Amino acid sequence: MIRKNGIIVCVLLLYGHLLTAQEKPVISVAADKRKVLLGEHFRLTIRVQYPGATAALLPEIDSIPHFEITGTETDSSGEKNNKTLTRTYQLLSFDSGHWVIPSYQLGRNLRSDTLGIDVVFAEFDPQQPYHDIKDVADVKPP
Repeated sequence: MIRKNGIIVCVLLLYGHLLTAQEKPVISVAADKRKVLLGEHFRLTIRVQYPGATAALLPEIDSIPHFEITGTETDSSGEKNNKTLTRTYQLLSFDSGHWVIPSYQLGRNLRSDTLGIDVVFAEFDPQQPYHDIKDVADVKPP
């Protein structure tokens, strides 16, 4: 019986640090679309969850390579022990290709993941008839 209790105490001492892992802030990055058309808007959401006793800030992003920021929204929510800060960016791109939204650092040991976005042209069907650009139409003044 004493040996069993000793083993349990050793296991708790060795893996006890895993119980406090939930005390650290967590940062996550998500996009509502991973494949967007050239010039199409999409939303990028950065969310930071942290324990109530810890003060957390969202990373300040003023530009993202190959993307234009057209709007932002900030929201906070939470309970006594767990709080969440969320910032949503409306983005668009006029550069086609596979672009990576970089990792953002929040504190010493806390970094977000990178996120890949494909910016593509609209699909073209060569079987459809070709429609040329129309001439300028004259408008009669009222």
